[in-house]
Amino acid sequence: MLHLKTLPAILFLLVTCGLIVGAEAKETTTLDLNGKDVKREEISESQIGLTSTRLFYTIADQHAVVVIHLDNTKKEFPAAGKVYLFDKAVSAEDLAKWINNQHSDGIFPDVPEPGASHNIPAEACQTVESKSTGQTTANNTTYNQHAVTIKISEANVNEQLKLKEFKDQAKVYVLAK
Repeated sequence: MLHLKTLPAILFLLVTCGLIVGAEAKETTTLDLNGKDVKREEISESQIGLTSTRLFYTIADQHAVVVIHLDNTKKEFPAAGKVYLFDKAVSAEDLAKWINNQHSDGIFPDVPEPGASHNIPAEACQTVESKSTGQTTANNTTYNQHAVTIKISEANVNEQLKLKEFKDQAKVYVLAK
């Protein structure tokens, strides 16, 4: 006969050995934006001129796109990021079409939508350096150009998703006054 005093010990053993259904730990996925198969796109132009810079990192084999936004309206060029996760059936070509629709006139009508999106923790997104690199003109408007270095610290985006630390540099344009 089973005594009530031994029940907690038995449950502990069953859980730690993974014998209770659903007790197994979920696998963590790590996104490495420094990986050799990561495709990077830097977008700072819209149909009306230069705007805040967005960096798109496609990790096709993980069906993920990481987007880093550099705000050109603030002197510090703060960085913010989001991870978009797509269904495993979504191809690299479909991810490229989705990215195109995020910054253009949406010429691709049948693009996949992300199955989930997660903000990168704000404390993980840092602008570590910016320096003026001159001026440029677009659509008869003059902009000050800046080279901005960002650092994304290693971060847990959620319980199953981790972003590996990385640094990158981008151009940011500010309307000249």
